[in-house]
Amino acid sequence: MKKREFERVTPEAVGVSSAAVERLLDELTRRSEMHGIMLMRHGKVFAEGCWAPYALGLRHALHSHSKTYYATGFGVGVTNGLVSIDERLVDIFPDDLPKNVSDNLASLKVRHVLGMSAGFDKNPSLKGNYLRNILATPVEHEPGTFFRYNSHLSNLLAIIFEKKTGIPLGEYMRENLYEKIGIDPDNVRCLKDIDGVDCSGGGLLTTIEDNVRLMKLYLDGGVCGGERVLSEEYVRLATGALVDNVGTRGIMTPGHDYTSGYGFQIWRCSHKSAFRADGHLGIYTIACPEEDMVIAVTETEYEKVIDNFPTLEAIWRFVDSIEGDTPLKSCREAAKLAERLNTLALPSPKYAAYSPREAEMYGSWRVTAGRFSFDDTTTYIMLGRMEPAPAIDEFGFSFTPDGLVMDLAEGEKISSVTFAVDGGYHFGLREEPGKTFTKTACCAAWIDENTLELTFRWMEGCYGTRTILTLNDSGLDIVQHDICRTHESEPIHIKAVRKEG
Repeated sequence: MKKREFERVTPEAVGVSSAAVERLLDELTRRSEMHGIMLMRHGKVFAEGCWAPYALGLRHALHSHSKTYYATGFGVGVTNGLVSIDERLVDIFPDDLPKNVSDNLASLKVRHVLGMSAGFDKNPSLKGNYLRNILATPVEHEPGTFFRYNSHLSNLLAIIFEKKTGIPLGEYMRENLYEKIGIDPDNVRCLKDIDGVDCSGGGLLTTIEDNVRLMKLYLDGGVCGGERVLSEEYVRLATGALVDNVGTRGIMTPGHDYTSGYGFQIWRCSHKSAFRADGHLGIYTIACPEEDMVIAVTETEYEKVIDNFPTLEAIWRFVDSIEGDTPLKSCREAAKLAERLNTLALPSPKYAAYSPREAEMYGSWRVTAGRFSFDDTTTYIMLGRMEPAPAIDEFGFSFTPDGLVMDLAEGEKISSVTFAVDGGYHFGLREEPGKTFTKTACCAAWIDENTLELTFRWMEGCYGTRTILTLNDSGLDIVQHDICRTHESEPIHIKAVRKEG
C-alpha cells in the first residue's frame, strides 16, 4: 500500500493561530456531541483528536458521506476507461427496462445519476427487483435539469459499475483508490443492501484520516504521490456546481450550504470555493482550495435541522480567522492546544452503582408490549430491508462486581451485554455474520432506587440507545430513546413482566 504518513506540525507552522483552533473546538462542543476532528493545511496535519471513548483509528459510520467515496471510485473507473459518464442507462440495462420507455428515461445518462439530476420526483419501491424498480420510477423531469437528492442513485452507481466491468465497485476501489491514496482497504467496512451490493449511498465506515485523504485527492487535482488517480476533467465536474439545487431540504435561499450547487456526489459550499462530502448527523470533510486546507469532522450534530448548520457556520468563522500563509511564531497557546487535543473526552457516564431494590431486577423478564431492541432500525430501512432484526422477547439481569450483565433473547438468537456501573464504559464486541457494526460501549446507573438507566453505544458511529427501566407493582415500565436523534424521535414505550418459572 502506498501510504505516505502526513507530517504533524503546530497550527502556527502553517499560518494558523492555536487560539483560533481553540475557539473552533469551543463552538463545536457547545452544540454537538463531537467524536473526532482533523485539520490539514499544505498537506500537513496541524490539529487532530477524538473525544474518548472515540479514537482516531476507530472506523466511523459516514452515512451519506459514503456517496463521495463511491463516486470517486467510479471516477477512477472513468479515468481508466472502464466506464463512461455519457452512456445511457437504457443501453446498460436493456433487459431491465419498463415496458414503456419515456423520452426522459431514454436520455438518462450516468452523469445524471452521479449528479443527482436523474429527473425523479419519487423514490423507487424497495419490494421486488431493486434495479427494475429504479428504472421503472417515472422520470418526470428532463435529466440534467432538476436536482432531487436520492440515495438510490448512489446505490445504482455500484450496480452500473459491476454490470459494465464484472467487478464489484467496492472491490475495484481497494487497489485503485484506497491503496493509491494511503487508505488501508482491510480497515474499510460497508453495509450490504438486500441484493448483497455495497450500500454506496450511506453504508461506509472509515477513519477520519481516511476522509482527509479522500478530499485531499480532490484538493490536489486528482493526483496523489505524483500519480494521477482521477482525471482533471472528472475532478472539475465532481467539485463543480453542475445543477441548481435551490429547494434542497426546503431551503429556497440561493448561496446556502445546501443550495450552492452539486457536483458528482459532492456539495458546493456557501464559503468561497469550498466543497464537501457530507453525511447525516454532521459527518463533514471539507476542502478549502483558497486556504489549501482540509477539515474533517465526525460528530452527532443535534442542531443540524432545516436551515441551521452550526458546525459549518463555526468552520467558516474559523477559516475566515486565517489571515495569511506566513508561519506564525511559536507560542504557549500551541502547547495548551496540544494538551487539550490529547485529553478530549465526552462527559463521563453517571456513577450510581447501587439501589436497595437491585435484587428485584434479578431473574428473567418477558416483553409484553412495545418493541425492545438495541439495534438501530434506520440502518435496516437504509439497506432496503422492510423489517428490522428480531426484537428482544425476553431478557434477564445479573449483577456482578464488574458490572451488570443483561442476557437477551432475540428470536432464536441468545446473547448478552455487559454494562459498566463504575462510572466508565464496558467495551465489547457483538460480532455476527454479515454485521458491520460490532464494537460497543455500555454503561448503567441508578437514577433513583426504582429506576435504572442503560446506555448502549455502537462505537463505530452515532447510533445507540438510552433505556430507562422503572420497577413498579406490575413489572417494568421501559422507555427507550435513540441517543443520536433525541431532538426529533419519539421515545419507545415498552412493558415487561417477570417470567414465570
